[in-house]
Amino acid sequence: MAGNITHGMNVEQVKALGAKLDAKANQINALITEVNNALQNTSWVGPDADSFKNKWSHEGVGQLNKAKEILTHASAAAKRNAQAQDSTSQAQSGQF
Repeated sequence: MAGNITHGMNVEQVKALGAKLDAKANQINALITEVNNALQNTSWVGPDADSFKNKWSHEGVGQLNKAKEILTHASAAAKRNAQAQDSTSQAQSGQF
C-alpha cells in the first residue's frame, strides 16, 4: 500500500541535487580564483598585506577547498544513490 511507504527516492530530484552540489563546488573554485586575482591586482605592500595574503592563502583557501571537497563528495554520493535506485527499480520492474 502506498500509504505505508516510509522509504524511497525521487531519482530525478536526487540527480538534480547532485548537479546542484557540483555547481556550488565549482562556484567555490571560481571564488578562490576571483579573490586570488583580486589580491594579485591590488597595490598593497607591507606587513599587513603580507599577513592578510598569508592568512588568505593558508586559512581561507584551505577552508574553502575543504568545503568544495565536502560538496563534491556529497554530489558523488547523491549520484551513486540515484543510480543505485534506478538500477534497483529497473531490475524490480521486470518482476511484476
